[in-house]
Amino acid sequence: ADLVGRPPTLWRYRELLPLPTDVEPVTLGEGMTPLLPCPRLGRQLGLDRLWVKDESQLPTGAFKSRGMTAAVSLAKWLG
Repeated sequence: ADLVGRPPTLWRYRELLPLPTDVEPVTLGEGMTPLLPCPRLGRQLGLDRLWVKDESQLPTGAFKSRGMTAAVSLAKWLG
């Protein structure tokens, strides 16, 4: 229930990430990205359902943004 009211960013899951909850993360606003249905490509590949995660909506356009916000935040905290 606590997660529902939080902003849709990676840091919504703070308690599960390796940064103390009282430390402010370094972030570009890495948020949630949608799963998009790809029925035509799925048919070509012989799949009943194919979904693609659209990571282009992240600030850097790559899935690596999520790992780096955690890594940089932790490195900054550790000095």
